Amino acid sequence: MQEFKSQVVSDSNNVKLKEEIEDSYQMKIRCPCGSSSQTETMIQCEDRRCRTWQHVSCVIIPEKPIEGGALPNPPETFYCELCRLSRADPFWEMIENPLYPVKLAFTSVPADGTNIEQRIEKTFQLTTAGRNLLAKQDYDLQAWCLLLNDKVQFKMQWPQHADLQVNGIPVHCIDRTGSQLLGANGRDYGAIITQCSRDGINKILFGGLDARVFCLGVRLVKRRTFQQILNMIRKEPDGEIFEDALARVRRCVGGRTATENADSDPDLEAVVTDFVPVNLRCPLSGSRINVAGRFKPCVHMGCFDLEIFLEMNQRSRKWQCPICLKNYSLDDVVIDPYFNRITSQLRTCGEKVAEVEIKPDGSWRAKADGDLGH
Repeated sequence: MQEFKSQVVSDSNNVKLKEEIEDSYQMKIRCPCGSSSQTETMIQCEDRRCRTWQHVSCVIIPEKPIEGGALPNPPETFYCELCRLSRADPFWEMIENPLYPVKLAFTSVPADGTNIEQRIEKTFQLTTAGRNLLAKQDYDLQAWCLLLNDKVQFKMQWPQHADLQVNGIPVHCIDRTGSQLLGANGRDYGAIITQCSRDGINKILFGGLDARVFCLGVRLVKRRTFQQILNMIRKEPDGEIFEDALARVRRCVGGRTATENADSDPDLEAVVTDFVPVNLRCPLSGSRINVAGRFKPCVHMGCFDLEIFLEMNQRSRKWQCPICLKNYSLDDVVIDPYFNRITSQLRTCGEKVAEVEIKPDGSWRAKADGDLGH
């Protein structure tokens, strides 16, 4: 397939004009608008296990109206709602989707543009097999909601004044007033609707007062254990090879440009010296790092204690680097092969040994014990 190029839509491998899509009869189209028809411009989910196509006009929502009917710019990487959801909360494993994502419909628009009402009424079917799974301890039925153009892709968010009912039974979800908005660091949770569901056809009614564009869905999920999440973290060399980690350390320690320092460690100055001190205490707990974890896209060399980070995210679901505060997902978490070798060698030392000195060539020594150098 050829790349789609336009003055409005930036070059992207996953955005195509209708005439550029070959073998269109083989396309898997699933769009929250509910239509499976192919339109003039389509965009494909980045997840290689999904690769679903959607209508650009349905899922790429500009922050402000664009004049002339032009298409908005697509993100650098695009994920469909289901793939965003799985990354927002990996502690839940999706088993099936009784109700696939559907966009909320605007039902009333006041003259002043405030308190725009959105409402949707749908049915979904819960099979006997699904009901049998829900009888088990680790399974639940969850209603969820996403803001389609959320700047933080991987998080749930409910609209303001959210009102959810399943089979006529009110279900608690986050109900914000007009003055309360979920910030970039906030996270919402799915609503558990297991107790008010039944075999066969179920009816869900959902609404809110919000001018933004949301989509709603229902999924049957299984809770993952902490160990299962830990086992999903990519280790060397699948996550990152030692040579790449060493190159990053040499770049950070050996002197960097202002651009490279944009999200660097705040206590590490861009100076060239014989040794640069590096603190090995976790920024989350203050204790020395046991297993060194990091987000692979980060350019700084700071790490965090992997297990402590996962334990905190089991509660917060905030997949955010504690050093540069950029948002990612569990897929981006790796074990740092360079610093993990250092922390492994320091495990026989006392907790007081929590700082090393690193040379521009990547060699190091423990600050409190010169015999541990490498």
